[in-house]
Amino acid sequence: MVSKARPDSLVGEWRSGSPVHNGVCDGATITARQRQLLPLVCRGFSNKEMAADLYVGEDDIEYLVRELLGRTGSRNRTQLAAWAVEHNFGGSGIP
Repeated sequence: MVSKARPDSLVGEWRSGSPVHNGVCDGATITARQRQLLPLVCRGFSNKEMAADLYVGEDDIEYLVRELLGRTGSRNRTQLAAWAVEHNFGGSGIP
């Protein structure tokens, strides 16, 4: 999907290091499995790596990531990772 945001606003978002979230979720509706996934997203794991770590299929990971993106209002994994850290779901030892 192509973003309808103006390029200068995206550059400003990137420069500020502050991703735009629409406040869809405060963390209360995140499932236990999604809570397990968020630290792995923060560490940059691929779907394959997350699937192996959580003993599930890659399709399950794709579904969980897609659900998390929607619930948090994030446009990509980078914004999702920022959301996780902001809401204390990033786990410990995140580089």
